[in-house]
Amino acid sequence: MKAANATLRKIALRSSLSTFFAMFLIVGAMPTTPSNASTPLFHSVTFVENDNPNDPVYSTQTANVPTALTSFANLNPSFANSGFTFFDWNSSADGTGTSFANGSIFSFGTAEVLYAVWRSIDHSVTFVENDNGTDPVYATQTDNAPEPLTLFTNLNPVLSNPGFTFVDWNTQSNGNGVSYGNGSTYSFVGAIDLFAIWSAIPTTTVNFENTGGASSSGPISNYVGESTTLPSGSGMSNPGYTFVGWNTEADGSGTEYAGGATYIFTVDQTLYAQWSPDSFTVAYSYDGGQATLVSSIYVVASPALVLPTPIFVGNTFDGWFNAETGGTIIGVGGSSYTPTGSTELFAQWTPNATDVMTFNSNGGSGSIAQLSGEDGTSISLPAGNGFTLPGFAFSGWNSQANGSGTQYAEGARFVLDGTQSLYAQWTAGPSATVTFNANGGSGAINPIVGSPGSTITLPDQTGMLEAGFELSRWNTSATGSGTSYSVGEAFKISGSEVLYAQWSGHKLAALFGAIGTFKKDSSSLSAALKNQINRIAVTIKSRRYSKVDLFGYTSATGLKSLNVILSRTRARNVASYLRNRLNAMKVRGVTISSTGEGAIAGQSSNAYSRVEVFGV
Repeated sequence: MKAANATLRKIALRSSLSTFFAMFLIVGAMPTTPSNASTPLFHSVTFVENDNPNDPVYSTQTANVPTALTSFANLNPSFANSGFTFFDWNSSADGTGTSFANGSIFSFGTAEVLYAVWRSIDHSVTFVENDNGTDPVYATQTDNAPEPLTLFTNLNPVLSNPGFTFVDWNTQSNGNGVSYGNGSTYSFVGAIDLFAIWSAIPTTTVNFENTGGASSSGPISNYVGESTTLPSGSGMSNPGYTFVGWNTEADGSGTEYAGGATYIFTVDQTLYAQWSPDSFTVAYSYDGGQATLVSSIYVVASPALVLPTPIFVGNTFDGWFNAETGGTIIGVGGSSYTPTGSTELFAQWTPNATDVMTFNSNGGSGSIAQLSGEDGTSISLPAGNGFTLPGFAFSGWNSQANGSGTQYAEGARFVLDGTQSLYAQWTAGPSATVTFNANGGSGAINPIVGSPGSTITLPDQTGMLEAGFELSRWNTSATGSGTSYSVGEAFKISGSEVLYAQWSGHKLAALFGAIGTFKKDSSSLSAALKNQINRIAVTIKSRRYSKVDLFGYTSATGLKSLNVILSRTRARNVASYLRNRLNAMKVRGVTISSTGEGAIAGQSSNAYSRVEVFGV
């Protein structure tokens, strides 16, 4: 009990009453029996009601040995103090003297006045939940002086009324009595019931619209200020799209909410499903054709893809199919294609008729291999050093044996147009030989023999190679300090001499693998080749290569342009699949380049149908 509301005592009786008690004590102290050393004297205790200064009410008890004080309830006359309850006895009216509990042992060795000490009576406030007519839930607070009422949020047990918020307390359940605010002060002069008064919380609803998809979520209703978990999108579908959340506007310009996010109810609201178009990858397998496009990315609802038109010398493109052989045609080159998922398309070909070019020694001896290719393709005419004619020098080719037709120099480009022959042309006199030095590269180019003063076309690097480099020029000096000539330039023979290859590019760090061998005249990746690429990807990751160069090769096909196209396509296909594998392994920052090196002169073995892998 707080100090301000603790024990209340009646202090100060009137002075005449004090005088009376003093006289009474003198009388009470006189012996009531003859003096006898073995018999203690009787003494009296006077119990004073002590409820107000003018109240003379008292009672007495007499004894001559320690005896229990008369119980407060048995006093005669009885004591009462309205609004208070008896606490104990005290030798001082103001309660500052010696205290004696009700019925405790008293010595009765002297006469004594004991004053009743009173305590205010506690009263209880009962807090009634008042949410329905039969609800017994309540909490209480007891005190005997003005105190703040227990805060609503601190009541025990907790009072609640779902769908309503607490307003205040009232002495009547209908709110028509006296109101008390939450935590306001109450006098506690009597017991009272206080009824909780409630205010209804508004209810709001959130509706869900699928905006183009199938199925949706039903509406959710709750009280303002309450929360719910928004649907995750599970069970909803929109072919070609992925659910990405909700928005207060159908076009996504409003407030965004993620699927599964917490939503607070404020007002009635419609949330619209938001969809992101899916992306599909279309990979192209050229099966020997020239790869103009490795893959395409299609985003749903965007314009259709345009299928590439590949080139494969000596073949006619039949179209794109869903299988390497057979299958269903998807479209031809240039046609529109709208995929419904990631896929791979396969080019299929029909071989064209082949033209054959033969070379006649025209009186000389020796042989030069024939060349073949598709109508309209270009070949490089061979040097005449495969033929000899004593006392004569080779001076070029002609469509007529007597030289009356079209004249062609060695190394000149010739467009095939049906099966035909070219005839060696001879000039009387000494001959000279132009020799081509790889100058650090590998392979060889046949020397060109001709008469002094005749003109030849300088060859390209077909037959020679140096990994990471390409032939840029020819020079009369190995160091490049002599006379320089461009590849394909007309060169006038003045005598026998050596031209040195000049290479441009960069030296590769390490050859650490090769992908092969490819099937004859094919650039498709078989399962075995893909396994090899997977192993190369693991090596790149473990060695932390940052740059990888791929060089494609093919066995000699007899047609230079086909050699280059085939080797380049192989390198590109390997590069595309290698990038995919590195992405799957989460390897980033690796630069991959691919180059077709054609064929090594004179090498027809299928072992050269491969892609070499260099790494830094």
